Amino acid sequence: IERKSRVPDGLVLAYPALYLSPAWSASRLLSFFDPMLPSASLELCLKSYIPEGVDSEKNYYLSPCIASVELLEALPPVVAVSGSFDPLFDDLVFFANRLKSIPSRKAKRDIFHVAHQMPHGFLHLHMIDPESRKIVSWMAREIRRMMAFKPELPA
Repeated sequence: IERKSRVPDGLVLAYPALYLSPAWSASRLLSFFDPMLPSASLELCLKSYIPEGVDSEKNYYLSPCIASVELLEALPPVVAVSGSFDPLFDDLVFFANRLKSIPSRKAKRDIFHVAHQMPHGFLHLHMIDPESRKIVSWMAREIRRMMAFKPELPA
């Protein structure tokens, strides 16, 4: 967006890490019980993604939740899903609230879905869990919808 490159037709996010703060949040405490993203793995990922000497709470490349309103306005439509028991659930809630607070985004029809009582990585369970299977199918429909959407080109 900053480089004036073509913006994708949409963003599809599954249990995304959108705020790489080293601080613990309510949902991050769930990592003590999460089978897919245990607390040791979560801490290791945070340390691996944040370069030495970089403040992730002030870097919107690492923490899109803190991006400027102008940058968030320019994002394409967003479809995102997270489990309610996901240690990264609060990241998605924070991001969704930021996007929903921008009046011009209403036309983009952002969709945020919460899979109740699901852990991080629950889409991998689609072969054995009917709810995960439904969400995978729903996400596939949303991707097809985004690919079919043709925004008006400037004259």
